[in-house]
Amino acid sequence: IDRYDKDGTNDMPGLKFPVNKWRIETEWQSFWCSSNADTSLAVAKEFTKYVNMTANVIKTKQPTFTVSFAGMDLIHDKTIFYDGYTSPEPSYCLSNCNTSISLTQTQMSTDANFLAKRRNMIYILRNCNVDEIDIHQYGRWQYIPNTIKWYKDSAYTGTKPINFLEGAGPFCKLCEPIYHLGTDTDGRLPASLVRDNSSYVVYWHMMSLANKVKFLS
Repeated sequence: IDRYDKDGTNDMPGLKFPVNKWRIETEWQSFWCSSNADTSLAVAKEFTKYVNMTANVIKTKQPTFTVSFAGMDLIHDKTIFYDGYTSPEPSYCLSNCNTSISLTQTQMSTDANFLAKRRNMIYILRNCNVDEIDIHQYGRWQYIPNTIKWYKDSAYTGTKPINFLEGAGPFCKLCEPIYHLGTDTDGRLPASLVRDNSSYVVYWHMMSLANKVKFLS
């Protein structure tokens, strides 16, 4: 922190601007390494302890700097559907763009792995002492209002700003009706695909800004 705050003391050589926003980790359920099982509450508590310890050091040295939470990844999509925030959608499309499985809330209610990860995500959102919440928001732009509502209702983020540090769409050709069947055979995307993807991204940005997302990337 001392090397990058540009306070004139012990700064990194050639530093032109202070690093005044610190983002701790990213997609924690994908990249956090632990001896605890990734479905155990212990791993969420361990990660929360790490975030709060790091945030405390940052705030102690530079109280005005912003600390944000690791980018939330696609587990929140499943959770938001499971908690009823994408109603009246009858199922959630779980896909890797080659295969697609539609899951209902009833099916998800028997998935111990999903329920444990949902619990852990809510735990860290409620217990990590950060200034902002960073989300990786892919998928349908129509879900953005209820995605933000879920975070404020269920994750107790309250008035904390929300950032979309990754996003746009469509995320998957099997889940998103906007995709076309045209193939890239000559090095160029079909005009219809370029047009509709461009339109999609514009709507994604408009809906995000209309719902007071602080920062888009």
